Amino acid sequence: MGADKAELLSEHQRFVVPSLEELAENGRRIGLPANEVEKFQSHYESNGWRVGKNKMKNWRAAMSGWKTRVDEYAKRTNNTGSNGHINSRNSKMGDGQRANSERSAAESKAIDDAYAVNGRIPMS
Repeated sequence: MGADKAELLSEHQRFVVPSLEELAENGRRIGLPANEVEKFQSHYESNGWRVGKNKMKNWRAAMSGWKTRVDEYAKRTNNTGSNGHINSRNSKMGDGQRANSERSAAESKAIDDAYAVNGRIPMS
């Protein structure tokens, strides 16, 4: 019974913020890309290591859940590059949206100027 009590106490120890090295090691162990480990760390560092309004209890479990969501997102969007990184912006855009996002500042200004003069959006 002594071992059970020690095990129970270790489960309820005070949360200690993990180092980036600990996060990276766990990320490698579970197959989470390094850029996602950094996103995980930044996200939880910015909100005080909280899950909703509650203090985090187990960062390894939280990272495992993060990986599950990354994998589900990648499957849903079929949207990973050869390096395993999620490429979200351009792949979700239609051709017209992509063209708009690639316009130069001069082209954008000319369109804005034409709109201001004519009161309508020019069609190209």
